[in-house]
Amino acid sequence: DHGKGFAVEATCQRAGQQVGIGLRGMEERMRLVGGRLEIRSTPGHGTEIHVWVPLTPMGEVRHASDPGTTR
Repeated sequence: DHGKGFAVEATCQRAGQQVGIGLRGMEERMRLVGGRLEIRSTPGHGTEIHVWVPLTPMGEVRHASDPGTTR
């Protein structure tokens, strides 16, 4: 990203309203699957968005001895 960045707080602060570029929705979806969304933005310098998504569905514990299934 070579953009100018933005104020993350201003984009995410109005709950219940569609604001900005959908960051609130992205954050909510990550929480629902047990993931995480992190936004780093500095006005005038650019923005980084990092997303962590678990490989195992929430509530499912996979043990090292369990090879799993192939689909």
